[in-house]
Amino acid sequence: MKIDVFAHVLLPQFYQKMLALDPALPQKMPFLQNPVLMDMEKRRLCKIQLSNRLFHLSMSIQKIILKQSQPWLW
Repeated sequence: MKIDVFAHVLLPQFYQKMLALDPALPQKMPFLQNPVLMDMEKRRLCKIQLSNRLFHLSMSIQKIILKQSQPWLW
């Protein structure tokens, strides 16, 4: 299962048009300053890092469950 935690994309041209309408917009909405909204390479790297962390977390949880269900193995 894959979870895309960065579901929103902000096209750079659209962002520039938003700034033209209201230059203070990033201060009003700090989430707009998140670089993975516009930079697809950073977004890809974040997904890989998250996937690795979730894998290691699931392995740790499996060990805990196994240890609790079969303590004689440890």
